[in-house]
Amino acid sequence: MNDKQKSKEKDLRPKQEAALELAAAGVRDAEIARQVGVTRQSVNRWRNQDSTFIRTLEERRLAMRDEQMARLSDLLDLAMDVIEGELRGEDARGKRQAALAVLKVSGLQGYAKPPKPLSKAEAEQELISEILGEIAEELGFRMD
Repeated sequence: MNDKQKSKEKDLRPKQEAALELAAAGVRDAEIARQVGVTRQSVNRWRNQDSTFIRTLEERRLAMRDEQMARLSDLLDLAMDVIEGELRGEDARGKRQAALAVLKVSGLQGYAKPPKPLSKAEAEQELISEILGEIAEELGFRMD
Protein backbone atom coordinates (compact mmCIF):
# COMPACT_ATOMS: atom_id res chain seq x y z
CA MET A 1 0.00 0.00 0.00
CA ASN A 2 1.49 3.36 -1.01
CA ASP A 3 1.52 6.63 0.97
CA LYS A 4 -1.31 8.12 -1.10
CA GLN A 5 -3.57 5.15 -0.28
CA LYS A 6 -2.61 5.36 3.41
CA SER A 7 -3.48 9.06 3.57
CA LYS A 8 -6.86 8.40 1.93
CA GLU A 9 -7.57 5.61 4.36
CA LYS A 10 -6.86 7.96 7.26
CA ASP A 11 -10.01 9.74 6.07
CA LEU A 12 -11.93 6.50 6.68
CA ARG A 13 -13.26 5.69 10.11
CA PRO A 14 -12.28 2.33 11.64
CA LYS A 15 -15.67 0.77 10.86
CA GLN A 16 -15.45 1.98 7.29
CA GLU A 17 -11.97 0.48 6.99
CA ALA A 18 -13.28 -2.86 8.30
CA ALA A 19 -16.23 -2.62 5.89
CA LEU A 20 -13.83 -1.83 3.07
CA GLU A 21 -11.88 -5.04 3.66
CA LEU A 22 -15.06 -7.10 3.63
CA ALA A 23 -16.49 -5.33 0.58
CA ALA A 24 -13.24 -5.87 -1.33
CA ALA A 25 -13.56 -9.57 -0.50
CA GLY A 26 -17.06 -9.61 -2.03
CA VAL A 27 -19.11 -9.82 1.17
CA ARG A 28 -22.71 -8.57 0.87
CA ASP A 29 -23.79 -5.33 2.54
CA ALA A 30 -26.04 -6.98 5.12
CA GLU A 31 -23.22 -9.28 6.27
CA ILE A 32 -20.74 -6.40 6.29
CA ALA A 33 -23.12 -4.40 8.45
CA ARG A 34 -23.56 -7.30 10.87
CA GLN A 35 -19.82 -7.91 11.20
CA VAL A 36 -18.88 -4.24 11.51
CA GLY A 37 -21.76 -3.29 13.81
CA VAL A 38 -23.56 -0.73 11.65
CA THR A 39 -26.78 -0.71 9.67
CA ARG A 40 -27.01 -2.06 6.15
CA GLN A 41 -28.08 1.43 5.09
CA SER A 42 -24.79 2.84 6.41
CA VAL A 43 -22.79 0.36 4.34
CA ASN A 44 -24.95 1.13 1.33
CA ARG A 45 -24.43 4.88 1.83
CA TRP A 46 -20.65 4.38 2.06
CA ARG A 47 -20.66 2.31 -1.14
CA ASN A 48 -22.80 4.76 -3.10
CA GLN A 49 -22.20 8.24 -1.66
CA ASP A 50 -18.86 8.37 0.19
CA SER A 51 -16.31 9.32 -2.49
CA THR A 52 -13.31 8.28 -0.36
CA PHE A 53 -14.85 4.87 0.38
CA ILE A 54 -15.83 4.37 -3.27
CA ARG A 55 -12.41 5.39 -4.60
CA THR A 56 -10.50 3.33 -2.03
CA LEU A 57 -12.66 0.25 -2.67
CA GLU A 58 -12.07 0.54 -6.41
CA GLU A 59 -8.32 0.92 -5.85
CA ARG A 60 -8.30 -2.17 -3.63
CA ARG A 61 -10.19 -4.16 -6.22
CA LEU A 62 -7.81 -3.07 -8.96
CA ALA A 63 -4.80 -3.95 -6.80
CA MET A 64 -6.30 -7.38 -6.05
CA ARG A 65 -7.01 -7.90 -9.77
CA ASP A 66 -3.45 -6.92 -10.70
CA GLU A 67 -2.09 -9.33 -8.08
CA GLN A 68 -4.26 -12.17 -9.37
CA MET A 69 -3.29 -11.45 -12.98
CA ALA A 70 0.39 -11.58 -12.00
CA ARG A 71 -0.17 -14.93 -10.28
CA LEU A 72 -2.06 -16.23 -13.32
CA SER A 73 0.74 -15.10 -15.60
CA ASP A 74 3.24 -17.03 -13.45
CA LEU A 75 1.06 -20.15 -13.65
CA LEU A 76 0.79 -20.03 -17.43
CA ASP A 77 4.37 -21.20 -17.84
CA LEU A 78 3.69 -24.14 -15.51
CA ALA A 79 0.46 -24.99 -17.32
CA MET A 80 2.20 -24.94 -20.69
CA ASP A 81 4.92 -27.23 -19.33
CA VAL A 82 2.25 -29.71 -18.17
CA ILE A 83 0.49 -29.64 -21.53
CA GLU A 84 3.78 -30.06 -23.37
CA GLY A 85 4.64 -33.00 -21.13
CA GLU A 86 1.30 -34.61 -21.88
CA LEU A 87 1.71 -34.09 -25.61
CA ARG A 88 5.15 -35.69 -25.50
CA GLY A 89 4.06 -38.46 -23.13
CA GLU A 90 3.00 -42.04 -23.77
CA ASP A 91 -0.62 -41.85 -22.56
CA ALA A 92 -2.82 -41.57 -25.65
CA ARG A 93 -5.77 -40.20 -23.70
CA GLY A 94 -3.57 -37.56 -22.03
CA LYS A 95 -2.14 -36.61 -25.41
CA ARG A 96 -5.60 -36.26 -26.91
CA GLN A 97 -6.86 -34.10 -24.03
CA ALA A 98 -3.77 -31.89 -24.14
CA ALA A 99 -4.04 -31.51 -27.90
CA LEU A 100 -7.71 -30.54 -27.64
CA ALA A 101 -6.89 -28.00 -24.93
CA VAL A 102 -4.24 -26.41 -27.15
CA LEU A 103 -6.63 -26.32 -30.11
CA LYS A 104 -9.39 -24.74 -28.04
CA VAL A 105 -7.10 -22.04 -26.71
CA SER A 106 -5.68 -21.35 -30.17
CA GLY A 107 -9.11 -20.99 -31.74
CA LEU A 108 -8.14 -23.37 -34.54
CA GLN A 109 -10.88 -25.86 -33.76
CA GLY A 110 -13.23 -23.52 -35.66
CA TYR A 111 -11.41 -24.38 -38.89
CA ALA A 112 -12.34 -28.03 -38.69
CA LYS A 113 -14.94 -29.42 -41.05
CA PRO A 114 -18.33 -28.64 -39.54
CA PRO A 115 -20.15 -31.69 -38.24
CA LYS A 116 -23.30 -32.86 -39.95
CA PRO A 117 -26.47 -31.53 -38.32
CA LEU A 118 -27.92 -33.74 -35.60
CA SER A 119 -31.38 -35.21 -35.87
CA LYS A 120 -33.92 -34.01 -33.32
CA ALA A 121 -33.53 -37.25 -31.35
CA GLU A 122 -29.72 -36.98 -31.41
CA ALA A 123 -29.86 -33.33 -30.29
CA GLU A 124 -32.19 -34.22 -27.43
CA GLN A 125 -29.96 -37.14 -26.40
CA GLU A 126 -26.88 -34.88 -26.46
CA LEU A 127 -28.66 -32.25 -24.36
CA ILE A 128 -29.76 -34.86 -21.81
CA SER A 129 -26.21 -36.23 -21.63
CA GLU A 130 -24.78 -32.75 -21.07
CA ILE A 131 -27.30 -32.00 -18.33
CA LEU A 132 -26.67 -35.32 -16.61
CA GLY A 133 -22.92 -34.72 -16.83
CA GLU A 134 -23.27 -31.27 -15.24
CA ILE A 135 -25.45 -32.69 -12.46
CA ALA A 136 -22.95 -35.49 -11.83
CA GLU A 137 -20.09 -32.97 -11.62
CA GLU A 138 -22.06 -30.78 -9.21
CA LEU A 139 -22.58 -33.84 -7.03
CA GLY A 140 -18.85 -34.51 -7.06
CA PHE A 141 -18.66 -37.33 -9.58
CA ARG A 142 -15.85 -37.16 -12.10
CA MET A 143 -17.05 -37.97 -15.60
CA ASP A 144 -13.82 -38.70 -17.54
